[in-house]
Amino acid sequence: MCDNLQDISGHNLQDISGHNLQDISGHNLQDISGHNLQDISGHNLQDISGHNLQDISGHNLQDISGHNLQDISGHNLQDISGHNIQDISGHNLQDISGHNLQDISGHNLQDISGHNRSI
Repeated sequence: MCDNLQDISGHNLQDISGHNLQDISGHNLQDISGHNLQDISGHNLQDISGHNLQDISGHNLQDISGHNLQDISGHNLQDISGHNIQDISGHNLQDISGHNLQDISGHNLQDISGHNRSI
């Protein structure tokens, strides 16, 4: 795979569609549809219809009814507390706790040190 897959320093983490998956600093976390899924700093979390979905807590990102905000496969899109941020295949795109950042093939991207893991 030749896509550029980098660490949590704010560099791009690209999935196999070439969209950017970036860090918790307020940069965009994009799903494969290209819509923005952003962090708990108060930035917008947008679903595929373009509606804003924001949290206030750092826990699960919930809508006004208290239900979990889900991507189009029904998987949870969760926050920087160490919970999973999942792509639409259900594979984990994980956080700064040192867990693997995986692409939708299940291969490892890079760890939080910024070192490459071969794919």
